Amino acid sequence: MKKILLLTALLFSVTFQAQKAVVKDVEKLIAKKAVFKTFEVFTPANAVDKNRDAIVTDAAYAKANVDVINAIVAQKYPTIEIEIPYHQKQITVQLYSVNLFADGFHIDTDRESSIPFTPGVYYRGMIKGDENSIASLSFYDGQMMGIVSNPEISNLVIGKLIKAGNVNDYIIYEDQNMQVSQNFDCHTDDKNISSGVDAHRDGNDTASPQTVKCVSMYFEMDYNLYQSNGSNAFANANWMMGLFNNVQTLYANETVNIAFKALYMWTTPDPYTGSDSSDYKDQFGSLRPNFDGDVGSLIGIDPGGLGGVAASIGGICSDLNYSYSDVDPGYQDVPTYSWTVNVVTHENGHVLGSRHTHACVWNGNNTSIDSCAGYVEGGCAMGPIPASNVKGTMMSYCHLVSGVGIAFSNGFGPQPSAAVVNFVNASSCLSSGCTGACVNRVSNINVSSLSSTSVQVTWADTSGTDEWEISVSEASSSFEFSDTVTAMTYTANSLNVGTQYKVKIRPICSGFVTTSFIEFFFTMSANLNVEDNNNIDFAFYPNPTKDIVNISAKSNIDEVLVYNIEGRLLLRKSVKSADTTIDISGFATGTYFFKLRSEDKEAHFKILKM
Repeated sequence: MKKILLLTALLFSVTFQAQKAVVKDVEKLIAKKAVFKTFEVFTPANAVDKNRDAIVTDAAYAKANVDVINAIVAQKYPTIEIEIPYHQKQITVQLYSVNLFADGFHIDTDRESSIPFTPGVYYRGMIKGDENSIASLSFYDGQMMGIVSNPEISNLVIGKLIKAGNVNDYIIYEDQNMQVSQNFDCHTDDKNISSGVDAHRDGNDTASPQTVKCVSMYFEMDYNLYQSNGSNAFANANWMMGLFNNVQTLYANETVNIAFKALYMWTTPDPYTGSDSSDYKDQFGSLRPNFDGDVGSLIGIDPGGLGGVAASIGGICSDLNYSYSDVDPGYQDVPTYSWTVNVVTHENGHVLGSRHTHACVWNGNNTSIDSCAGYVEGGCAMGPIPASNVKGTMMSYCHLVSGVGIAFSNGFGPQPSAAVVNFVNASSCLSSGCTGACVNRVSNINVSSLSSTSVQVTWADTSGTDEWEISVSEASSSFEFSDTVTAMTYTANSLNVGTQYKVKIRPICSGFVTTSFIEFFFTMSANLNVEDNNNIDFAFYPNPTKDIVNISAKSNIDEVLVYNIEGRLLLRKSVKSADTTIDISGFATGTYFFKLRSEDKEAHFKILKM
């Protein structure tokens, strides 16, 4: 029988007892009877390497089941449960799928614009039964990466060993057991601060319940990172998406909404040079005075452990809305994701309005939250050092204090979190969303017979909505009558045996509905069974659009065809995957008809080009 590792954080202050947003999301899904499909991705392995003990101690090793990973990627399950083997025990995490991307997301290189890319699947959640935990896992191209955190284990890194030809050898370790120092130093000038930052910092921890605006992000990867990922643009992009999934999860846990808008990567030597992080930051600001996002980040591997620096504190809506992070993807063959997540999250935290925790600006009396840096920024007395079973927060230097460290499950801490939430909400240049009105994330539609004339329809949805519009009509009929429901179940009556029916479902978000439905086809049979003859189970968004149409299916699409209103074929794209994007930016304004083909199946929809 498997032992389940129950990891319970020790709470040191009432300020850390408030339930975090990601835990609330998981518990809401549990209350809605969501099914967390269980997968055993890993099998424990005996791969202890004494030489590796000089890098990290007490690590565990595992073999990944590539077929299971590929099944997760292909099926895109809305909720899953993963067991992570760690020293003869199992850490069980409950996860829900998330969308990383803003509308119009694109990847460019120094050689090519809008390169094709098939994203993986991205999940966040918690250790099962542990309200003081957080988890973020990414699955793509036969592999995975992720971090699970609570104050007891600090940050548990799960990653593939960095060695030539490795397919399924993974290491699982606590980053607090790293023997290689990671002396990250942030060089952000606490005097270079937006005039609005202090106005939105509250010493009583009072923040808006959540951000009502979204921050779109631009990332630029240097040439050294490209080389570290095998000089392969797709591997480089996958690594970046896995990194961003963790960063987005940490902000989402503070109810701060961020989305990936654009990625630029150097596939030839980049122009950035210097002896400290400010050199790289300044050159980035000069080379990229404009970029596709509300904030921009240059990340790279540069000699000397340069740390990171933000152009300003609270730089949103100004020309100082960017940062630089010197990252370290791995040490020898050990992946060091948590280090990279820490520095990128920290520097963007400055741009989004937070100072360091050792700044003399907190607690309502201009004192510091902690003194992990060994000094304070300002004229106040030194603050406390968190206990080893408590650990520090994202805007602290507690990674420099032996035996303390930073636990991602602590997040930003109440006061820095409030500063970011309030500053983002007050930033006039930001819009209310990065992904349009609402993205339809309905999946796993199932139809079961109740009688010879009625069926029950159930589905899953991770969009966070509590209302759906649904219709069940004859497939050949143009008449559709929609109902609004508040649970993921619906009963359709007065159906006829032998007739094919069409189910259409879409979430209702913020008082308005999406412009696209998820469709499902079935036929009523005489023996009270439902025959599933769904054509292609797929989703598409946004609609209308100015440029990109995203298409995601549960099975591979062979090709996509686009016709104008006169029936003339304008575009034909061979796909051979479950996900694709179609660029219609060069088309005139109007309505276009899309046809998807998969073996002997077809599906159709129309898009309005703005």
